[in-house]
Amino acid sequence: MDPEAREALRKLRTDYPLFARKALTIRGKSGVGPLELNDAQCFLHNKLEEQRAEIGRVRALVLKGRQQGVSTYTQGRFYWRTTGQFGVRSYILTHEDQATKNLFEMARRFHEQCPKALKPRAKRSSTTELFFDRLDSGYSVGTARTKGAGRSGTIQNFHGSEVAFWQNQAEHMAGVMQAIPSGNAGEDTEAILETTANGPEEAFHDMWVKAERGIGEFMPVFIPWYWQQEYRIPVPKGFELEPEEEGLMELYGLDREQVAWRRNKIETDFNGEEWIFKQEYPNYAAEAFQVPNQWPLVSPEAVIRAQQAEPFPQGPKVMGVDVARQGNDRSAVALRQGRAVHFVSARQDPDLMSVASWVAKLIKLHQPDAIFVDGSGGYGSGVIDRLRQMGVPGVVEVQFGGRARERDRYKNKRSEIWGEMAAWFRQGSVSIPGDGDLQADILRPDHGHDHSGRMWLQRKEDMVASPDKGDALALTFSEPVRQRQASGRPRREHRPATRAGY
Repeated sequence: MDPEAREALRKLRTDYPLFARKALTIRGKSGVGPLELNDAQCFLHNKLEEQRAEIGRVRALVLKGRQQGVSTYTQGRFYWRTTGQFGVRSYILTHEDQATKNLFEMARRFHEQCPKALKPRAKRSSTTELFFDRLDSGYSVGTARTKGAGRSGTIQNFHGSEVAFWQNQAEHMAGVMQAIPSGNAGEDTEAILETTANGPEEAFHDMWVKAERGIGEFMPVFIPWYWQQEYRIPVPKGFELEPEEEGLMELYGLDREQVAWRRNKIETDFNGEEWIFKQEYPNYAAEAFQVPNQWPLVSPEAVIRAQQAEPFPQGPKVMGVDVARQGNDRSAVALRQGRAVHFVSARQDPDLMSVASWVAKLIKLHQPDAIFVDGSGGYGSGVIDRLRQMGVPGVVEVQFGGRARERDRYKNKRSEIWGEMAAWFRQGSVSIPGDGDLQADILRPDHGHDHSGRMWLQRKEDMVASPDKGDALALTFSEPVRQRQASGRPRREHRPATRAGY
C-alpha cells in the first residue's frame, strides 16, 4: 500500500465523522445514503471526545427527543471501533425485540456496504451477532426483556438504547456495568446509555440526577428537540402565535415554522396533551421528567431567562446554607445580592465540622451581610454551633418545619422561603448561574395548597432527590436584610416582610 493510501486509511480510523461520511450507509428519513452527522450527532460526538480525552474512557447518559439520530450515531461509532481494533466486544441492549432487530439490521447494513479496504471478514453473521475472526472482535445485540442480558463475558463498548423503557432497569444496569472493565482496566472502553424520558420514578432518572450532581463517572448530555432541522412545517394561513409560543421563540431562538410544527404535533399526535410533547420533545432536561400532576413552583421559563440574563448585583449580600442530612444529600451554599446570584455550590461531605470550615472560608471570602443556615433535623445545628464558636457574625438558624412569617399564606417556613423565591423570579429581570444542576433543583419540588389556602411545598423525604442547591438559594429569602453597619453587624428587618426588602 502506498504512503498516501495508508495515510488516508489512518485518517478514517482516527476520525469517526469522516469514517461515517465515507464508509457508513444508512436508511434515513430521506432515503439511503451516507451517514452525515446532524447537529445533535455532532454535539454528542464533541462531548464524548472531550470526555474520552479527559478521563480515557466514555461514560455518557444521553437524554434527547425522539428520532434525533442518537442510536444511529452510537451504532456507527461502535461499528467503527469494533472493526478497527483487536479483541473488542461491542454489545447493544434495547427495550424491545423490534428495536433490537432494527438496530442490528443497521449494523449489518454498515458491514455489507462498507468499502472493501475497511471491511474485515465476518466469520459469523447471524440475526444477533457479527464476529470478525481475524480481529477477534465481535458485535452483538440483546433485549432487556431477557433476564441476565449482557452479563456474561467482557464488554469494551456498550450501547443501551431507550434505557428508560427497559424492564428491570436497575438489575440490567448493574449486570451490564459489571461486564465493562473499570479502573485502569477500563481505559478506552465506552458505555453510552441513551433514551427519551419515561417519567421521574425510573432508574434512569435517578442516574441522571446523580450525573448532573457530579456523582459517579457518567456525564449527562442533553439534546433539545429544536436542533433537528426537519422539525418544522410551512406556517399555515391565518396562523397566530399564542403568548406561550412567543415566549418559546424568544427563549430558544425558534422560528415560526418550528412553532407551527410543535403546535401541530401537540394537536394531532398527542390529542392536545402538551405534557406528552414536553416529555417526548423536551426543551430542557428537567422538562422531560415532568408528569401531568407535578408542576414546579417556579416557572421553567423564568429560570431559563434568569440563566441567560446579565448579572447586576446591588444591595446586601445574603448567604443561604443547606446542610446535608444523609445518603446522597449534599450541603449547598448560595450567595445572592439583590436581583443577582453570584454562585450556588454544593459538595458531598458527611463530616459537619468539615462543612462548617468550608462555609466559614466562603463567608470570609465574600463577606455576606447575613447567613441563613438550615438547622432542621439537628444536622445544621452542628454547623451553626461551630460557625458561632469560630466567631462568624450574622449566622441565623432557620427551621424548615417552623412557623412562617406570613402564617396565613404558607404552611411552614420552607414553603414560605420557596414562595418568596418564586415571587422574586416573577418580579422582573433576575440573574442566576447557568448551571443545569441548579435549574433542576429549582424546578424539582411539587407544591399545592391545603384546606386553609396555605401553600405547601413537597417534602424532601417524598422526592427522588433532595433539591439542595434550590434550598440553599431559597434560604436567602428567609428574612429581609440590610447591608452591614459600620460595626460589622448585619441589620435584619423585623417588620412584616415585603418582597422589595429582599
